[in-house]
Amino acid sequence: MLTIAIFTYKRLSSLNKCIMSLQSNNISEILIFNDDENKLLKYQDLKVDDRLIKYIKVFNPIDFGFEGREFRKPIYLNKAVDISKNQFILFSDDDGIFSEGAVDQHYEALKIHHFSAGSIIRNRIIQKISKTILQGTNYAFRKSFYNQIGKYDENFTKSMGGGDVDFWYRAYNYI
Repeated sequence: MLTIAIFTYKRLSSLNKCIMSLQSNNISEILIFNDDENKLLKYQDLKVDDRLIKYIKVFNPIDFGFEGREFRKPIYLNKAVDISKNQFILFSDDDGIFSEGAVDQHYEALKIHHFSAGSIIRNRIIQKISKTILQGTNYAFRKSFYNQIGKYDENFTKSMGGGDVDFWYRAYNYI
């Protein structure tokens, strides 16, 4: 089965669209990490159907003792892997919208490969899909692979980003 980990910051509408786009029978857990300590995310805030709500666990900064605004996404990425109950994990930002079958394609790819990355549609009108961007809104991996390449470097909390490049460089070198 597959764990979906979604990271959100002040985009509830996008988050709800992301969750509703998750069409797969292979999902058994959806972990949502809210990074806004000024507005706690509650289950009542989610506009999702009963099909998905039973899989959702919501985490707020207070759940981990975080205070003061800091870029915590690298920490949340690692926590998602640590607490996930499945060996296959898919990361998504709150603005990731999954096309029909996309989640299942990640799942099937992980049966064979260490990781998979989703394409990013950059123009909703023309439906132009980027073929050159590997990092981005969604990627999946085996838990063992994530741990073997050293997880996300939590030092990137100080830089407001950059951890994706470091992570993808290590993933590329591992493969």
